[in-house]
Amino acid sequence: MKYGITGIVLLATAAFAVAQPEVQPIPPRYGVPALPDVFPQVSSKELLVSALRAVERGKFDYLAAHLLDPQFVDDRVGQRAVPLEGGVDRDLRAERASQRANPIATLPEYRIPDDPRLFDLAVRAEARNRAFKLVVKDIRDNLTEHPDHLNDFRKILREGQFVDAGDSASANVKDLKDRQMFFRRIEGRWFVENRQLPDVIEKK
Repeated sequence: MKYGITGIVLLATAAFAVAQPEVQPIPPRYGVPALPDVFPQVSSKELLVSALRAVERGKFDYLAAHLLDPQFVDDRVGQRAVPLEGGVDRDLRAERASQRANPIATLPEYRIPDDPRLFDLAVRAEARNRAFKLVVKDIRDNLTEHPDHLNDFRKILREGQFVDAGDSASANVKDLKDRQMFFRRIEGRWFVENRQLPDVIEKK
């Protein structure tokens, strides 16, 4: 069987496409879309570059949503969300009453549900959204009030020794014994691990 040059190219392209695993997009977190091309995190050092870039650009929401240890951030959000649920419940009930009074003013997908179970889920989701904003504010305020943290992180990036050990890594500078950084890899992406985070995201 003979193929022309065009046919060979098409067959090779098809074979290459079949051989490549499909790259799954990174889902948003707390409404913040992932931007891996702008803030890459393929290695622990690259992650630190991205974290500092996010801070310098004022993208504290991106830092919290995609670059810090997700379990740690989720736990902090959960803690901040619980005391907010009562206020959210009242707000959503008032909004639902307003929607009922003028049903054509709200698209169906934005209507507050009547079903009690779905309403409870909506309350919890909104409480977590509001709590995430508080966690982001905690991070921004802390780093603004303590610029020495960022200066130490920059020094670690410039002079630090990065040691990777499978899905964990660390980085430190000899004269910054109390500012060692730790990282963890989850599904191919690196995150700043929670052992370094309490000083940075401590609720004041």
